[in-house]
Amino acid sequence: MVRRAIGQVGQLWRYPVKSLAGEPIWQTAVDRTGLSGDRSWALKDVLADEIANCKVIPALLGCAARYPETPRPGLNPVHPLIELPDGRTLRTDDPFIEAALSAIAGRPLTLWPLQPAANAEHYCLRRPMTLAVMRHRMGLPPDAPLPDFSVYDPDMMAELQQYATPRGSYKDAYPVHFITSGSVQTLQGLAPGLDINARRFRPNLVIEGEFAAGFPEHEWAGHDLIIGEVVLQCGPRTVRCAMPGQAQHGVRAESRIGAVLRRHTGYNMGAYASVREGGTIAIGDAVYLAARRRRHPARVTAAPEPPVASASAPIASAPTEARSSERGDFSRLRVTRKEFVAQDVVSLGLKAERAAPPGFVPGQHLTFRLQRPGDPAPLLRSYSISCAPQGVAGEDYAITVKRIGAASVFLHDDIRVGDELEARWPAGRFFVLPSSSTPLALISNGIGITPLFSMLQSVAACTPDRQVVWLHATKSGRTHVFRRELAALAARLRNLASFTVYRQPEGGDIPGQDYQSTQYITLDDLAPVARLRGAEIFLCGTTAFMASVKTLLQRLGIDAGRIRTESFGTTRTRPARLADAASAAVAERKVRFARAGVEATWTTGQGSLLELAEEFGIRADYGCRYGTCCACSVPLLEGEVVYPSDGIEAQRGAVLLCCAEPASDLVVDL
Repeated sequence: MVRRAIGQVGQLWRYPVKSLAGEPIWQTAVDRTGLSGDRSWALKDVLADEIANCKVIPALLGCAARYPETPRPGLNPVHPLIELPDGRTLRTDDPFIEAALSAIAGRPLTLWPLQPAANAEHYCLRRPMTLAVMRHRMGLPPDAPLPDFSVYDPDMMAELQQYATPRGSYKDAYPVHFITSGSVQTLQGLAPGLDINARRFRPNLVIEGEFAAGFPEHEWAGHDLIIGEVVLQCGPRTVRCAMPGQAQHGVRAESRIGAVLRRHTGYNMGAYASVREGGTIAIGDAVYLAARRRRHPARVTAAPEPPVASASAPIASAPTEARSSERGDFSRLRVTRKEFVAQDVVSLGLKAERAAPPGFVPGQHLTFRLQRPGDPAPLLRSYSISCAPQGVAGEDYAITVKRIGAASVFLHDDIRVGDELEARWPAGRFFVLPSSSTPLALISNGIGITPLFSMLQSVAACTPDRQVVWLHATKSGRTHVFRRELAALAARLRNLASFTVYRQPEGGDIPGQDYQSTQYITLDDLAPVARLRGAEIFLCGTTAFMASVKTLLQRLGIDAGRIRTESFGTTRTRPARLADAASAAVAERKVRFARAGVEATWTTGQGSLLELAEEFGIRADYGCRYGTCCACSVPLLEGEVVYPSDGIEAQRGAVLLCCAEPASDLVVDL
């Protein structure tokens, strides 16, 4: 067998959890399943009952995973450490890991170690892989040609029409994905100014060498790569979806990459490989390319399986009946407790209809669909969960609501124990990790206490030695929500410093016992927060209160990146571009959903583009429905949109359906 030196191993990457960013490594064992520990874990979308992927939930790419110790081969993987987009970390065996990742994704997820191939149900696709689904996941316009899948093994394509990944594996297709420095350099030359690097294509192996211009690995199918004792059989070139252009952990978004690949490579970048012979590879190892007289296809599953029938076409050309266990957006919660806990404030205990309702991390909220008798349309309102995730007997969630506005009046006056409410799964990225030991500062005013009370309860249950500073401001003892409960928690928290402000104390309020000040929070009051080294600071309340406290914290030298905020309110702020008198009148916009072939009319006050699509029965992926998880991002082909706040950003040429409103007539790639 003739072989020639082509370069050396320049980078090795391992991805402990499918669809999360991975870790660079300098050496690894390789067996027939690929790099040891690569994609040993995956997330499942509870609602879709499918293995989750970053094509549908791009926010997952903002998380990264790494192993604290060398992973073991087989079905008993090491627990990796996961870093969230804000830098906080927790292991896959942390009791709050699934809820935290669900918060990032904007929809309920469960975490699974690699399952045996015999567990076929675990890998099943619930939505058939039709041409329309394929175009959507690849981020292709409706009229764009599909990539050439004919180079892929027909059995592999048949497998991927039925299963999210090959059974027994969490890899997208083959065990190893590699790329050459020559391909990266060529692409950089074709698209000057674009942020192009090997990392954004998520390879396992980067081969560095002196290559002629072009994409050399695209021509190596059937050849062997020899790296020490390891032999990899080169497979088909890798067809790229929209993922390389997405923002990733450590890599900024570059939405133009898809168009560049479509124009120059037919969507391809990098190549797959199967493992002929295992061993160990390391950075700097010489890489040789050899041609074989005969091809002996390597198996792609992690356990022996009978081959599946070959597909006559690579992708299903028409929809088939979906085997879906997906539930609706809203579930029923039965009211098990109704208790008035302060002046004009009521707490409701809630029990879910399903046996195992989605968990949550303290600080998150529930979105309710409240149907008042006689109203033509329901009210959508979000209320913070005010209990700890551990809950109490007979309750899965609790909310605490101040009487202000139509929805809260309905909950106060009309809802009784035994009634049912409709609520969407827990959501929000304003949360504490109860198992963390990082010092904590919880600062609130008024009803803003509710998510912070959930946090304090959780810390008392999980890490009672954690350093906590608690500051709360309210009018008086009558408006002091959770007054008695806070006193009981204080006895359990061994490192709690508490400070309370009553702006208008009443006769029964005892200074020094019930409250410490009648003044607005000052620099001196916040000094204990400044002394908490590396503290996480959570701030919740009225906009004016939070702005004032945040300014004081920054004057104390606290980095704004350590301050997490959540404001309470009942109205959406309109964008500045819509605030003029002309736009205040009712406007009509034509919205064409290109893939569905539907043209709709949107009018002012009708809601988001996602709500408009749902009115016409057009299915769209989504998660949080408030603009953070990016699951509902689709290409905007024509027109302009606006968002309800300045903090919402879509990639260039895309629109976040869940919160966008038309500023002109639109054509949306949906």
